[in-house]
Amino acid sequence: HITLGGKLTAEGEEGYSVLKSIPLIYAKYYVESLMLEYKRMKKAGESFERFHDRVLAQYSRAYLGFMMVLNSYFRRHHIDLAVELSTEVSTGKNEEFELFDMGRRLYVRLFEKEPYSNYEHFAPAPREKLQALKAGEGVDEVLAEMIYKMIHPDKDQRACVFSELIETVSY
Repeated sequence: HITLGGKLTAEGEEGYSVLKSIPLIYAKYYVESLMLEYKRMKKAGESFERFHDRVLAQYSRAYLGFMMVLNSYFRRHHIDLAVELSTEVSTGKNEEFELFDMGRRLYVRLFEKEPYSNYEHFAPAPREKLQALKAGEGVDEVLAEMIYKMIHPDKDQRACVFSELIETVSY
């Protein structure tokens, strides 16, 4: 298991699992994703524990685990893309909102335009259409299908939790 959080101070605090039953041979690739974000975002002299409290605690466990696996997928397939963390998170640790927001941001990075013209509560405006993404132009088939599931215009067909997608990009 890959766990985060926890404190070794007098108060003590248990960590929490973000990925479970990961073959040890692959764990280093997933952890590398998180360490690259720590390196990119840490303040001078900031410990990983403080980084966790400032940045990682803004996200759900599922988001962090999926981000680690997805960024590993990008590196493994030489896709010049990364899911980056932020200190300004507005999804409230709601997995459905986090998933839609991540899909929207990936779409913007790949196609340099918003997938929809208007949003209401982390969803496209009613009756707005989105063409299915096609592989090619630097987008592999797995990634195109995954992003489409993340931002599908029909809420009933959209992925709502990260566990619906993680198998498509894990080792």
